[in-house]
Amino acid sequence: MTRSELQYEIWKDLGYLEGKTDPQYQKHLWRLSDGELFNLWLNIHNAREAYKNA
Repeated sequence: MTRSELQYEIWKDLGYLEGKTDPQYQKHLWRLSDGELFNLWLNIHNAREAYKNA
């Protein structure tokens, strides 16, 4: 997955695309390294899967 794809997935998962997330969060994502961005996406993905399976 590219950096842009990771950011899009995070924005989608956290409601940014629907205007539910603070606009400052977008600026924070740009400051993360590629590894940090991937770890954030992975944590969100794992949490969503755990919630679905609970």
